[in-house]
Amino acid sequence: MADDAEKLMYCKLESVAKEQGYANYKTNVRELNTGGANYTSRLYYVTLSAPGCPDLNLFAKIAVLSEKMRSKFPIEIYTNEILYYSHILKRYQEFEEKYCINTKHRLRSIKCYGYSNEYLKESLILEDLTPKGFTTLDRFLCVDWKYASRAVSELAKFHSLSVEFRLNFPEEFEKYKERFPLLFNEHFLKDFFDNHASKTYAAIKQENRQRLVDFIKAQNFNFSKITTRCPVLAHGDFRHSNIMHKEIDNGELELIIVDYQGFQISSPLIDLMYFIILSTDKEFRSQHYHQLLDHYYSEFCGSLKRLNIDPDTVYTKDDFQHDIKLFEPYVVIMGTLILPGMSAFVENAQNMENTEDRNVFEIEPCQIGSQRLNDLIDDFVELGVL
Repeated sequence: MADDAEKLMYCKLESVAKEQGYANYKTNVRELNTGGANYTSRLYYVTLSAPGCPDLNLFAKIAVLSEKMRSKFPIEIYTNEILYYSHILKRYQEFEEKYCINTKHRLRSIKCYGYSNEYLKESLILEDLTPKGFTTLDRFLCVDWKYASRAVSELAKFHSLSVEFRLNFPEEFEKYKERFPLLFNEHFLKDFFDNHASKTYAAIKQENRQRLVDFIKAQNFNFSKITTRCPVLAHGDFRHSNIMHKEIDNGELELIIVDYQGFQISSPLIDLMYFIILSTDKEFRSQHYHQLLDHYYSEFCGSLKRLNIDPDTVYTKDDFQHDIKLFEPYVVIMGTLILPGMSAFVENAQNMENTEDRNVFEIEPCQIGSQRLNDLIDDFVELGVL
């Protein structure tokens, strides 16, 4: 399957070369080993070289999920990302032009050069940002305030543009509710916690283990049915390993969000809480948990105002606080599901290519994963969620 998609990728590269005027081009392709950080795609750095032309640096993503594995997830992760780059991002850029948004306040994005939507052979050809000095943080590291505050500022721009989209195209937005459901629905979560969570529970320290088990048993996992007071097109996988960054001359960070496979309609809190789960540690949360939430809301309001939207008409501070309480249990549930796998060393990470294994999240937590999960549980016991 992936080999077929790779052949298709070379065909798309030929089209890109032709469109960009790269006659008699040469291709240099290097596969990226993510060390267990990516479960759904093969990733490649590509350089197109041609006489008289500067090197064109590209980044290619190729589908690897088998047909059976795709049946486990309620969304079409590859076509979602293609739709974002081919259609929705263009709408967002039109909004920014319409309101003459200053460059500083615009959502940064990468260029899409081409894609294939062919089932089981999907591919996406994007701009490679690494030659421009962009990189990602190591997934085993956690963020500091400088990085986190910039990340949620960028997230606020992203969410505010989706509000503008919803207000301008309500019928289209409504159709996307079915097309973009939550990646981890209630059936998936119930199956995991009923049948595949034993290794994770065993990693929880004794004083919190039964408390967590009882908490999980009391959940219906139906976050898609929560009536959020401000539905947005959420990223769905917002964490530091899906953000490219570089430090610019004045010491500030320039950030670009990537990887829109988990695109979904939900509350802004889905993205914000997911970032807290996977990108922050106990020390950060003890100092900045409430500060980060407040900072996001302030930045979101500022972004809405630049789009000529009154925040009090779409998402009041009381609405935001209300949604925080609704989605704090999501942190505990998703942290318990994801932290062991996202913190797994490469030798323990699941290979999703052509797999038919339904227990893809049943991973033996390593020391880092266990510590981060236990710290998260401690924090949310202290917050009164558990």
